Formats: sequence, structure tokens, C-alpha cells
Amino acid sequence: MIHVRSTYPVAPHKTLEPEQSCLYDAALHPWHFCHHPALGVFRGRLYAMWSNGREGEDEIGQRVLYAVSADGKSWSAPKALCEAFYGVKGINTLTAAGFHVYDGVLTAYVGAYEYACMERLTDSHGFSRVGSQCVDTRLYALTSTDGETFSPPRDLGVALCPNYGPRKLKDGRLLMTGNWAHAYTDDPAGLRGWTLRGFCSDPSLLEEPVRDDPGYFWKVSSAMGFPNALCEGAFLEADGRIHMLHRSYGSILYESDSTDGGETWSVPEPTEIPNGNAKFWLGTLPDGRYIYIGNPGPGTSRCPLALSLAGEDMVFDTHALIESRPISRKFPGMYKGGMYGYPHAVVYEDGLYVIYSVWKEDIRIARVPLAAL
Repeated sequence: MIHVRSTYPVAPHKTLEPEQSCLYDAALHPWHFCHHPALGVFRGRLYAMWSNGREGEDEIGQRVLYAVSADGKSWSAPKALCEAFYGVKGINTLTAAGFHVYDGVLTAYVGAYEYACMERLTDSHGFSRVGSQCVDTRLYALTSTDGETFSPPRDLGVALCPNYGPRKLKDGRLLMTGNWAHAYTDDPAGLRGWTLRGFCSDPSLLEEPVRDDPGYFWKVSSAMGFPNALCEGAFLEADGRIHMLHRSYGSILYESDSTDGGETWSVPEPTEIPNGNAKFWLGTLPDGRYIYIGNPGPGTSRCPLALSLAGEDMVFDTHALIESRPISRKFPGMYKGGMYGYPHAVVYEDGLYVIYSVWKEDIRIARVPLAAL
């Protein structure tokens, strides 16, 4: 069986000089946290969304913003796609999850959860927030036919706070990645029929209600005996299977595979692919090559942000740097570590557009000409 591999950092790499745009500068806004960005294309325009909080990561009241561009250079002012709202017990926390387009409808996905405990949680740097223990996890969808006005959030009935929005498999099924679990549906619109399946098949290890959110994956990873927690999956589809790579809270990625469209998953195994304890993105270019964007350097505080390419053998052996210049954080806040993080990308016209957060404060987009790849 073929597994995904990478030669980074053995192979030489080059530094790209992409055109850049800043969609959100935290110094110009009263809310200083931005993260979980995603891109989409609808009616010839680029759409960007991201999570937005007052100070630190995943605070109560965290919302989702979006911006639009016709040329990939000039962007509209950020505005609210979905404000946090009352859930089961109180105001929830929202996470941007990505876009999907089908039959003239743009769908934006938002993950949501609440906190069971209203205690003050403090990180290793002394920054804190109120709230711990995620509960009442839900996936919502907002739809638009004009790209300007979105419907109220619609509960899709699956307990998932996604890592990325839906991607179409070769057989037409939609797959949405999470942490230890992922959701699939055969509804091409992506608005119903979502089923949650994960790499833990032993029900005795799962705490009820079964869900996938920023708290639950720690419990699953611990129950399965992994040396580090596994989360934030991204996949490639090749040789008749889905190759799902998972971030670990260590220095390498893990791989879990499915041969039945995401209904069952193998137990994750460690790879030799280096990772700087960070989320990454996998996709396919128009010419069929596979692409990775992420932070492959362990212990590097998510700098550089690298791009790697692979052929049919899924060996990422061509590498380039999107961001490599260290910069400073602007504002304090809980869990605001890592310079260039959480990338997502789409192909638009003749360019690859890469969106990412900077110190979980600013949102940037880099345009890499396809010809440069």
C-alpha cells in the first residue's frame, strides 16, 4: 500500500515572492483574534471567511467574518457572516469551517459549541479565558444565492466542529474533515444526511454523546493510547483510498486511511512527515499534482509557511517557502502562538490563493501564479 511521504527538509527549496493582501489587520480593529481561515469561489468572485474573537482563541462569543474580492487583490471590508448566538445553555463559540457551491447556491459552514464549565482557564503564558469542556457541539450552514445575503444558520444535525469544509470525492460523495472523526454525505448540496465516522471503532472508548470538537479529540487520543493527541485531518484521494493525514501534538504527522468513502477508517499510524505541531492543507492542482501547505519545521513557531508538491507516488519532493520572515505578535491573548498558521487554498483563474492567519491576529492572502509551480 502506498503512503504519503515527504523529503522536507532534505531537498532544496526556493522562496516564493507571492502577491499579498491583508484582509484583517488586528491593529485597525477592536477585536484582536483571527484564525481558522478558508476560501471559496462563487460567481466569479473569491470569498474568504475566518473566526474572529476579542482577545484569545475560542472565547465565548467568537464569531465568523467574511470578505469578498473580484480580482483577488482588492477585498471588501470584513463583515459578520454569523454572530455568536444563544445555544442550549448560553452564548456559544463559533468556528469558521469553509464553503461549498452547488446548483447556484453558496453554502458557508460554521462549527459551534458551548462550554460546560464557566471557570477561568489559563495557558502557559498566563493568558486566560472563561470557559472549558466543549459541549452541545453542532454544525451549521448558511446559504446564499447572490453571495451577499445569507440565510440564518441551519442546524445540520451532526456533532462536528470541522477542520475544513466539504470536498467532493471521485464518486461524488462529500467529505468534511474534523479531528478524530470526519463527516460524509451523498447529498450534493451538502445540507442533509451528514454521517460522523472516525478512527476509533471501539464504542467503549467513546464518551457520550459522541462528537468531534476541540476538546473531545484529546479524550479519544488518550483513550487509544497515542503518545500525542491527534487532530485536524486533511486528505488526498489516490490508489482507491482516502489518505487522511492528522496533525499530532508532536513532531510528525499520522496517517489513517479509508477504502469505503469515509465510512470506516484505519487506526492512525505515524509517518516520517515532519510537522511543527500545526494545521496543514492538502489538495490537488489542475495538472493533477498533489499540494501540501503548512509548517513542516518542528519547533519553529510556525515559521516558515511552506508549499510542497508531489506526483502520483504521493512523495512531496519539491518545496518552496511562502512566508519565512519572523515577525512579532501585536497583542496578548490566550493560545496566540505561531506566526503563519492554518492555511487553506483555492485555484482562482491563473493563481493559487493561500489564506492564513498571522499570530492568530491578522488574516493574509498570498497569490502564487500557477506558472511558478
